[in-house]
Amino acid sequence: MGGESHAQSNAVEWLGNTVHEPSFPQAGQDVYVQTETLPAGAGETGFALYGVNSNWSGAWLHPAGVLGSNELWRGRIGRFASGDSVEYLVGIVDGIQTNYDNNGGNNFGFTVADGEATTWIGDIYHWPANGGLTSDDVLSLNLFASPSQTLVSAFADYSVNGMLWERAALEFWQISGSNEWWQAEIGPFPPASQIWYAFDAEDGAGVTHVRPTNGLPYLAAVKGHTKDRDEDGLPDDWEEFWFGSWTNELPDGNPDGDGLPDMPMDNWVEYAMGSDPSVSNAVDEVRILWKPSKPLAGGAARFSVQVEEAEALFAESIAMDLDAGSGGTSGLTLAQEANGRFGGTTLLATNATQLTIVRLTSANGTNDNRGIGWEIPIAESPAGLWPDADQDGLPDAWEFLYGLDPFDGTDAGADVDGDGYSALQEYGEGTDPFDANSHPGRFRARYLMDETSWTGAANEVVDSSGLENHGTAIAGATTATDASGTYGVFNGNNSVIVSNSTSLQVTGDLTLSCRLKMTGNPQNGYFLSKGGNRGEFGLYAKANQDIRFDHGNPEGGEAFTVVPHGNISKGDWVHLVVTRCVANREIKAYLNGARIFSGTYSDDVLRHPMASAAPLVLGMGLKGQLDEVLVENRVWSSNEVEAAVAKTPLSISCPSNLTIECDASFLPEQTGEAVLSAGSGTGYVVTYSDEVVGTSVSGLIYRTWSGQDSLWNTATCMQVIAVVDTTAPVLVGVPADET
Repeated sequence: MGGESHAQSNAVEWLGNTVHEPSFPQAGQDVYVQTETLPAGAGETGFALYGVNSNWSGAWLHPAGVLGSNELWRGRIGRFASGDSVEYLVGIVDGIQTNYDNNGGNNFGFTVADGEATTWIGDIYHWPANGGLTSDDVLSLNLFASPSQTLVSAFADYSVNGMLWERAALEFWQISGSNEWWQAEIGPFPPASQIWYAFDAEDGAGVTHVRPTNGLPYLAAVKGHTKDRDEDGLPDDWEEFWFGSWTNELPDGNPDGDGLPDMPMDNWVEYAMGSDPSVSNAVDEVRILWKPSKPLAGGAARFSVQVEEAEALFAESIAMDLDAGSGGTSGLTLAQEANGRFGGTTLLATNATQLTIVRLTSANGTNDNRGIGWEIPIAESPAGLWPDADQDGLPDAWEFLYGLDPFDGTDAGADVDGDGYSALQEYGEGTDPFDANSHPGRFRARYLMDETSWTGAANEVVDSSGLENHGTAIAGATTATDASGTYGVFNGNNSVIVSNSTSLQVTGDLTLSCRLKMTGNPQNGYFLSKGGNRGEFGLYAKANQDIRFDHGNPEGGEAFTVVPHGNISKGDWVHLVVTRCVANREIKAYLNGARIFSGTYSDDVLRHPMASAAPLVLGMGLKGQLDEVLVENRVWSSNEVEAAVAKTPLSISCPSNLTIECDASFLPEQTGEAVLSAGSGTGYVVTYSDEVVGTSVSGLIYRTWSGQDSLWNTATCMQVIAVVDTTAPVLVGVPADET
């Protein structure tokens, strides 16, 4: 409040004749207070103290001329709403003391009567306009109203980036033509921010006017740039605006220490919200919080929503509608948490391009943030990596699939189903962490056949089940390696023999799984068998390429043609799974994940499988290749079969080696990109890393290309780029010869 002062030293001898104008104020009218002092010129400054419904404020009184020998003092105390009870007193400061007129201790006062309606509000604009608004500018919000002396008050609700809303009062500024001009000044605001704003105004008739009347709020856009010299994800101009330098802070820093204990408002969140990272926000005033600060496409995101006081929006739960752009829309139910907020977790689609909370809905209503929603910036997942929010080694998608918490780093070591294996171990083996009958230890034998070669040495074919049912290659069976990986190679007359053990005597539920490639007609042999048709199980390849499943006991057997000839083409890798369920005596077979056979075996006791002392034989009669042989004493579900199919190796083809000039681009767009093929997974990711030997003008770039699919199958290859400099330098700016 700024007043005027007379440089006088005389004392005020008398103060009185205090009145207000108009005598009977109506809502929306300017009310002035006037008083007189004697002698003229004795007062230095003047003021009025006034209370509206017992809430007190102050206004300056200014010299307004002379009336006879008295000096007039006058000042505007404001506009008031209908029914307001206003009391006031005045004070004049002279060179000695402050003199008051308070109506003999009773104060002066009036009650505001109904006023007139405002019939028009419009010509709304902000200045500087979009395209000219910078982070150095104060933003002026303007509206016009007519007729004059009818508008009681006007306010602007505004938000930076639509996250945190604040409220500013507009003040009557001046008359423009026949209209009143009202204005509020806010800001400055950080670079590249978006300032959403809307108005509400009350007129003398008690009517509230809202602008805009429909659609989105008004928008002021602050200019900014995306330069990020320290590559920390925060634009340099934003860091300079708040911290004075682009090198002072990191995105995960939280200098003001605000947010929730497990959901801090770090610098990245403050950037997204448009808030001041050096001033702590009261957490109960922050509607939306989330983590991680910058969610990743394909990763988990957790939300925390604040209940606003006196807001009839929230009930026992909240439905959150989400829009992930190319990743589609989804819904999430938020439940009340111990801190009183509402929380929930979702998994973003791998092709998500945005994360917008479209609306919040409960039994009591819907809030869409004035139609803006709440937009949270996201990022693409780092090339070749699956998002892991809690960094516990379990991808978010896997934790979400099985109902684990992607933000709890301790659950990787937990054994939820009590089978003796941690969730991390079960993830590595592709088993179900909530099923005690599904865990790595259920494998009776597991042959990955990734040894460099077989020489016939005892137990060199490794069983990775942990039961040490290792095998021995006979008659020249060996391994080979190509882009698809390493596998066993058989010629129809050789095999791998595994000595009998009790762990291999599977007479109940059974799953046999393998990858195979036929390069010639089989030699009528059991290529995965223990006892053949008189033992626990056997897969038999016939010369016509039928594949038969046999099982039985010493007194008889039973056979099923599970893959009729014509379903497997020579030279193609296929994935074969055969299951036996004792409870319903059902045999099923799957080829490349699709069920190809289902049948029921006999309930005759002589047909029941019986343990035998026969060895486990791999590759017998097969002309071709065999890989990833699994024997398990339980029945796989169709989902597990599909997951196993997806484990077929990836094949990666590198671009050609080449030579480039030192000033040429060595980015893959110019030097070629690797191509993935032959994998059964989806969502391929290709990345590369460079090792430079030599200098930037003469050397070699060893570029390692890596491929990965959605089920973590991988493949690598290397490209060599030679960098040379064959262009002679050209001198410029050489001074002329002199004599």
